[in-house]
Formats: sequence, structure tokens, C-alpha cells
Amino acid sequence: MNPFELFVLAAVVLLIALELRDGGFRQRLKRADGRLRRNLLYLAATILSMTFIHLISDFTESHSLALVRWSGNLPLQLACCFLVVELLGWLLHYVKHVNGWLWNFHFQHHREEHFDIWLSTHTHALEVVVSTIVIAATAGMLGFAPVVTEIYVALYTVVKVYQHSAREYSLGPLDLLVVGPSYHRLHHAPGSRCNYAVTLTVWDLLFRTARWPSRATRTAAVGLAEPTMPFGFWSEMTLFLRRRR
Repeated sequence: MNPFELFVLAAVVLLIALELRDGGFRQRLKRADGRLRRNLLYLAATILSMTFIHLISDFTESHSLALVRWSGNLPLQLACCFLVVELLGWLLHYVKHVNGWLWNFHFQHHREEHFDIWLSTHTHALEVVVSTIVIAATAGMLGFAPVVTEIYVALYTVVKVYQHSAREYSLGPLDLLVVGPSYHRLHHAPGSRCNYAVTLTVWDLLFRTARWPSRATRTAAVGLAEPTMPFGFWSEMTLFLRRRR
């Protein structure tokens, strides 16, 4: 494990330990249904995706496929990486919501009625792999140094878990920049059309899709506005093959 992976592991373990203080969360972890297989498949897809990130980065670097030559300047690369990759992440996330076929993958992430960090693993494995390949290929083609991509992926992973916490964590003024639990909870409200940001709120602000939480919305209901969506491992995993709209 490199230092970035150790950072991710330590941060995620800490967040899980804090979340385990909630009895409801502990009970939901024990469910013996389609969720567990879906979550294990997500874990396998995540590990595979991390491998793809390294492979794509090494491939683009060794074959000189980068379109931009940075000549070092890691701080500038990191800033540009966050802006570009966050934009791509926002667009991918938005399209998954407005395109009916892509929603057949993404709806899994919105079906749960309990908002906690376990929700971050309720994601279709193909969605994880394809999104990672697109983002890693973009970062590689733009010539970002491997260490820059690793820093972004590490922070993205930690923030993704953090933003799904059932606890009302706050980073103070940084809540205006970093996607936190209260902000992201509004995205999971039934029929929501806001807060598509992945890690930073920048593109939500620019595209005017940001909606800020209030005291009344911090406990807002979450889940699907479509009660007919299927439940069950194979039903969910193969929906994109059976449903076109």
C-alpha cells in the first residue's frame, strides 16, 4: 500500500467506527438480502477500478499520449485536476439522472430510505468501473502526474464516504466548498434535481444546481420517487438489459 491508500483506509475505518455508534446502522449491516451481494460486488469493482487507474496512468505516460505537458508544477496540476475531473464527474452524475437508460444503473444508489455511509457501497458495479475508466483516461490524456491523480482519488474516496454519513458533520466554512452529509442528503431526496457535485460544490454553483441545507432539511426523507423499481440482486443488476426507458 502506498501512503495515499493508507490514508484512505485509515479515514474510512475511522468514519465507519464513528457510524457504528448508531444502533440502526449496526442492524442494517446484518441484513441477509440482495444488498450484501450488491455491496460485495461493489467492493470487487472498486478494487478493479483502482487497478485500472494505475494501468491507464502508466499506459498514457509510457506511450506519451498526454495532450498537455506540465513540466512539473504539481500545485497547478492538482488544481486543474480537481476542476476538470470534478466537471467530468458532475456531468456523468447529471446524465445518470436525466437519461432513462443510465438511470437503470444509478437508481440502486438512491433506493435506500436510510442515509448512512453504507449507502456509498450501494452502487452498480458496472457504473463504478465505467466511470472510473472514463475519468482515469481523461486525467491521463491531460498529462496529470500519477501522484496528482492518486491525491485526487484518495480525497474523492474519503469525501464520498464522509458525504453519506448519517451524522451531521460539518467542516465549518469549508462546507461551502466540500460536499458534506447535509448537502448531499438533499440530492437523495425523492425526485431531487439538485446537488450533483461529486467532491466539491464548484460546478453545482456554476450550473445553478446547488441547494443548501437548512435545519428543516437535515432530516429530509431519502429514497426513490419510483416505487415500482425492482429489488433484489439479479433484478437490479440486469435491469439495464430489460428496461430501455
